[in-house]
Amino acid sequence: MTRIKILEFDVGDVDEIDLVAGMIVQHKLKRTDCGQWAIDNIHDIRYSILSDGPIDRYTIRVEADMDDAAATYFQLRWG
Repeated sequence: MTRIKILEFDVGDVDEIDLVAGMIVQHKLKRTDCGQWAIDNIHDIRYSILSDGPIDRYTIRVEADMDDAAATYFQLRWG
């Protein structure tokens, strides 16, 4: 198994960051080729919310655990 970063983006100060992040992740995954491939082929996609300290800004990182063949394909195509 290999953990691959599929997507990463920043979000400004929002109320209920968990809810907003989940909606944005779904929207962004469905609008990109690599995101749609991940939705169709990988069952364990998760995101983490990282805070940049005192500034009201969050970084959302979307990752998935893939078997070696899927990870190789992903890296060759979008890496």
